[in-house]
Amino acid sequence: MKFYFINIIIVLVLNILSTLTFSQIRHGDQIDVKVSTKVKVKENDSHKYNYAVTVLPESDHSLVAFTVEIRMRDRNDREHIFINNPIDKNWGGSISFPIVKPVSFGGAEITWVPLDTLDSYSEQFSMPFSSIKQGDSINMSFESIDLPIITRFWVNGWYKPITMHEFDSLQIAGFEESEIVRPWYLDAKQGYTISPSELPGSFNQLIFLNTIKTYNDSSYSLGWILNQSTRDKYNTYLSNARSYLYQEDSISARSELQAVLNECIIDSSTVLTSEAFALLYFNTEYLIKQLPEINIAEMLENLITRTNQSYDNEWLDNSGIQNSLISKLENATRDLESGNYAAAKNVLEAYQNEVAAQRGKHITAEGYEFLYYYCGYMIERLQ
Repeated sequence: MKFYFINIIIVLVLNILSTLTFSQIRHGDQIDVKVSTKVKVKENDSHKYNYAVTVLPESDHSLVAFTVEIRMRDRNDREHIFINNPIDKNWGGSISFPIVKPVSFGGAEITWVPLDTLDSYSEQFSMPFSSIKQGDSINMSFESIDLPIITRFWVNGWYKPITMHEFDSLQIAGFEESEIVRPWYLDAKQGYTISPSELPGSFNQLIFLNTIKTYNDSSYSLGWILNQSTRDKYNTYLSNARSYLYQEDSISARSELQAVLNECIIDSSTVLTSEAFALLYFNTEYLIKQLPEINIAEMLENLITRTNQSYDNEWLDNSGIQNSLISKLENATRDLESGNYAAAKNVLEAYQNEVAAQRGKHITAEGYEFLYYYCGYMIERLQ
């Protein structure tokens, strides 16, 4: 019995020592942040990616590194990236192609760190003065000609490095070196954001449209689209556009895609985060630019067909309004044939105003979207 209790005491002591020893293992992933990413178009048609990083008050660590994954094929593409460093913080950013990469890594990374760190912040025994403390924020940005995709970010918190004595004691306790010292991306907390990716060498409209649909679904899964009905709305537009492209009807496909742009602007203040807006808006805008140029006269003929289809589908339930809309389009056609583009534009605006006025009365929501946005695109072409 005496030896039994001695064995129990030994086991308890070893467990306590093991727990104390494990507590010596410190990593940089004990940090909580909020990352918000916005994309804006610059005058030179490049995109500015701005990352606002806030260290949450409940975070255990302060921030000493922020890394964004970017998709590049080779090092020569670095000339497409212009890094802006925070003007109010003593931080600097650089682009690199790390030797040790996360799984399925996109090729390159941009990392910002405090400029008062050593070569490696993980070897600094005192917290960098310029680290971002709990409750504080920092804004970092860079410019690229490429379009946004969903990628990853990593944040590293500062912790006191493990000494050689601690390292030896941990190994004696049975811990592997890989448990004590991790690669940079495992020593960080990971999340999802957006960053630029090079466009493929050969462009396929249908494949690119499917990619936008994937962005829409993924944005909903990531919480960037705040409700399912909004996701479904954009999927409907994109599915319609895909059907039209299969039929080689680029005019109708363009109208559906233009509706995506219009709805993105409306939803950006309510149910789309800045990440979802950038993914949907800028990629759809690019796709529209790749579609074949269209003839306004052909578009007018198509809009006449659409107006009649709306009546046949009971999206427009009044023959008088149908005739009024058709009459306006016929007048616009005559104006175009005579070269009076300003008059044609005025008539189309009157058509669009009538459609808007009858929405919810004699024109359903489906009919409104079917006619209004298509006409709006024609008006833009006549500016």
